[in-house]
Amino acid sequence: KIISQQKKSHTNLPVYFGFGQYEKEIFDAYSLNVKEYIPNGSIKMGIFNTYYISKSKRKKGIRFISQYRSSSEKSNNPIFVNFFEIQKKILQNISMFSLNNNVDFKIVLYSEMGNINLDQEREYYDNIFGKKKVGYLINNYSKLSAYSYCHDGEIVIHMNSSLGFEFFGNGYKVLFGNTSDEK
Repeated sequence: KIISQQKKSHTNLPVYFGFGQYEKEIFDAYSLNVKEYIPNGSIKMGIFNTYYISKSKRKKGIRFISQYRSSSEKSNNPIFVNFFEIQKKILQNISMFSLNNNVDFKIVLYSEMGNINLDQEREYYDNIFGKKKVGYLINNYSKLSAYSYCHDGEIVIHMNSSLGFEFFGNGYKVLFGNTSDEK
């Protein structure tokens, strides 16, 4: 929409790295010329695939990517209110499914050890699950641990995380949450 509202610029880019082939199709549709388009995902995913993937295990159940941000969770903005309401329902269903089917379910936290928001993030999820314990996988940005945790899962679930899109683009089983409406 944004591009169609603007005048077509006929931009010429020598090289563009993107998440997937769909971006190239968008460029073509709007006459945005790219001499060389390389659909490789993100730089972090590339580093993970090159240096860390061999150290990871595989097939350990369900991994949910946290997108918790305290400012968003406390906001009265209808978009965030809707997001967190729908996310709560999805998480409760995942929890019930995993308990009934003896499937490992863990949340890949956004915060890392030492981050002042880590306790708030865990408390947010504790409030959703009540007395039921949920497993947390604490992030370590420098070791790309969120990538390892997602790689280790049999399925990755997220609402609209770029990390989830990266794994989808790399052929993993990924389930997207819909926050656009109540249906």
